[in-house]
Amino acid sequence: MSFNKATKYGTGLGLIYLTDSNDTIISIFKNNKSGKEQADKMLLCSSPVIGETLALATITYTSGSGTVTDLTINGVSVFDTGTPISGGSLSALATATATAINSFTSTPNYTAQVLGETVYIFIQSGFGSSLNGSTLAATVTGTLAFTKTDLDGGTSSQDIVDAQTGIKVWINDSVSAPLGSLVGATDVSSFIVRKPYNAPIDVRAYTIASGSIKVDRKGTLTQIEVDTEGATASDDLTDIIAEGFSNGDSLIIRGVNASRVVTINETGNINLANSANFVTGADDNVIYLQFIDGDFWEVTRSPGIPLTVEAFRSANFPQEVLGRKDVALTAGGGTLNLTPGTDEKYIRITGGAVTLTSSWTIQGAGTPKEGDTFIVYVDQQITLDGNNVTIFGIPLTDLQASSTQASGNKCIVIGEYVGAWRGTLIANSRTRDLVDTTQLATKENSLGNPSVSGYILSSDTLGNRIWVDPASYINGYDSGWKQMNNHNGTFGFAPVVGWTNPSIRVVGRVVFITGEILIPLAQTSFSSVLRTPFTDYQNPYNVDTQVFTGTNGGYNINVNGSILSQTPILPTELKPTQSLLFGKNVFSQRNILDTGNTHVIVLNTVFNVVMLDNTGRLLIQLQKDVDDSVGSVIGNTPVYRLITKADSGANVPSYSSYKEQIGGFSVTDSTKTYPVDVDGNDPNKIGGYRFLLNVCYPISDTYTEAEIVAAFDSI
Repeated sequence: MSFNKATKYGTGLGLIYLTDSNDTIISIFKNNKSGKEQADKMLLCSSPVIGETLALATITYTSGSGTVTDLTINGVSVFDTGTPISGGSLSALATATATAINSFTSTPNYTAQVLGETVYIFIQSGFGSSLNGSTLAATVTGTLAFTKTDLDGGTSSQDIVDAQTGIKVWINDSVSAPLGSLVGATDVSSFIVRKPYNAPIDVRAYTIASGSIKVDRKGTLTQIEVDTEGATASDDLTDIIAEGFSNGDSLIIRGVNASRVVTINETGNINLANSANFVTGADDNVIYLQFIDGDFWEVTRSPGIPLTVEAFRSANFPQEVLGRKDVALTAGGGTLNLTPGTDEKYIRITGGAVTLTSSWTIQGAGTPKEGDTFIVYVDQQITLDGNNVTIFGIPLTDLQASSTQASGNKCIVIGEYVGAWRGTLIANSRTRDLVDTTQLATKENSLGNPSVSGYILSSDTLGNRIWVDPASYINGYDSGWKQMNNHNGTFGFAPVVGWTNPSIRVVGRVVFITGEILIPLAQTSFSSVLRTPFTDYQNPYNVDTQVFTGTNGGYNINVNGSILSQTPILPTELKPTQSLLFGKNVFSQRNILDTGNTHVIVLNTVFNVVMLDNTGRLLIQLQKDVDDSVGSVIGNTPVYRLITKADSGANVPSYSSYKEQIGGFSVTDSTKTYPVDVDGNDPNKIGGYRFLLNVCYPISDTYTEAEIVAAFDSI
C-alpha cells in the first residue's frame, strides 16, 4: 500500500506532510512538483549515517547535600542500591554516581561519564531508538537537589529516518486531504527518504508465510535475514514478493538462525544457477540475487556449488568420471551400456579367453552431453564364432577380437557424443611396420577388375573406391553459379540482411562451393535473437559477441570448443556422403569499433578444423577442442599469437610500426580500448567472425539427375 502511495509523490493530488520521528507535523505542502521540490530539500539529511547512536539520559546535582539511594531508567535501577551514593561535594557526588553505574550490570546495561556536576548515562548498544522517552527517576536524601533529562536521542540503522534530526514524509492523495492532521495519510518515508552511500545497511528479518516473504526495498542493495515459519527446524522459500524494487536492484539473503534452515528453491519467482537449491546456515551461507521483471535471479552464492561430476553435468559440462573400469565379456552375449557421469571414462575389456554363443553390443546410454567420450580397450581373447562384438557402432573383425595382446592386433575404440554416439577405431600396431598391410585388419580389399569393360573407378573423400557404370553419372549437366539461400525452414544460412552467402554450382555429380561464410551474431544476453543487418555487426552493437543459437540458421555451442549448425546448409541431395574437411587451421576475422566508436579493431582467430558432416551441417572446431582434453590449456603453439584475446577496457595494441629483431620487438599502444571481452578461442564469443571457403566434392550415386537438378533449383 505504501509503495502505491509513493508512486503518487508530486503528482498534483492531495497534500505532502513532513513530520519529526515522533510523527509531529513540521510542514505541509501541496502534492505537486513545487511541493515535492520543497519537501526533497528538507529530507536530504534525514537518513541515519552511522549504524547506531546510543540513547542518553542526564542528571545534574544543583545544590544541597545528601545521598542517592536509587536511580532508575524505565523503572530499572542502574546501580547497586544496597550502597547509597555519597560525596563531599556536588562534583564528587557526580563522580561517585558514574563509578557506581559503571561497576554495576543491569538489564539493559548502562555506562556513565562525568562533566562537572553532570552525569551522562548511556544505554548499551543494540537498543537504537527503541527506549527513547524512557523516564529517569532519582531517589535522594537530605537537601540534595537535581535536574534531569529522560533517555532520548538513540538511533538505529533500521530507522528509516534519524530519531534525533530526521524528517518523515507522508502522502494523502485525496482532494479533501485535511490540513494539520495525518488522518488518511500514508507514511512513504521508506521509499522517498534517500540514503547516502555512507548510511548503515538496514538488515531486517523476515519470517516465511506459506513459502513466501514480502520484502520492502531499502535502496539499490537490500540485505535481509529470513526465518522459518513458526520457528520450525526447516522451511522452504519459494517466492519473494518485491515491494518497490526496480530492475537491477540487488537482494542479499542470510538465515536468521543456523539451527532453523531455509531452503530456497525455484518453485516460484526465484531463479537459481543450474537450478541448484540454496540452503541457509551459518553467516557465511549467503546468496546474492538481482531483480529483473518481477523475478529474482542468482548472481552468486557462498559457499559455491560443489565442484562435483554431478554439478558440472547439471551445468551442461561433459564432465567424465575419471578412472578405469574392467569388464569381462561372457559367452552368452549381451549389452553393455556406458552412462556418462556414472561409468568410468576408460573401459578395459579383459578376462579369460571366451568363445561367443551370442553377440555383444557396447554402447552409450543415459543423457549424454556434447563432447562426452569413452575409451574402450579390447584386451580379451574372444572367438566370435559367427557372432559380433560391436563397440559404438563398429563391429570387430575376427582378427581384432581373437588376437592376444602380444600379437599386436588388439584395438581401441573411442566413442564420442556429437549429436549422436559415433565410434572411431584405432589399431594397435605395437611397433609393427604399418606399410605391411597384412598387419592391418582394416586394410582396403582388393578391387580386382571390373565385371564389365568400360567401368570407371570412383572414390569418395575418405578414399573408399569402387567400380561404377559411367552411365550412372550425369552427362553434361552444369547448373551455373547461384547464391546459397537464407534459412527456409529446412536448410540454409541465418538471414543476415546485407550479407552475401557463398555461391554454389553443380557440374555433373560434383558440387563446387566458394565464398565467405559468416558466423551469425546474437543480441547480447539473447543468444536465440539474431543480430541483423550486417552493418550492425561493427557498430553500434560492438559489444555483441555471442553466436546466434536460433533454429533458423543458428548453431549449437559445444563446451568442448566447437560449434555445429543446428540444421543443414544445403539440400539433402547435395550433401557429401561422408564428413568433408573444408580446411585445417582456417584463418577468420571480425571487425568491431573500439569503446569510443571511432576506430576499427580487427579481431583474429584460427579455427582448428572446418567440416561439413554427412548430414549437411557445418562443424567449426576451435583450437581449444584439441589441446584441453587432458587438462588445462598450455597454449604453446604459435597459432595462439594469431588469436585475439583481451578483456573489456584493455588497450588495443598497434603493429603498424612492428619489427622483430635480436634484442626484442616493438608493439605500440594505440590508446584505444576493447569495448567487450573478446576471445577467439571461446565458442561462445566468435559470433560475427567470417572466413573464406573454396571446396568441391562428389554427390552420392544414389540420387538421379532429376533429383539433383530439383535439389539445386530449391536453393
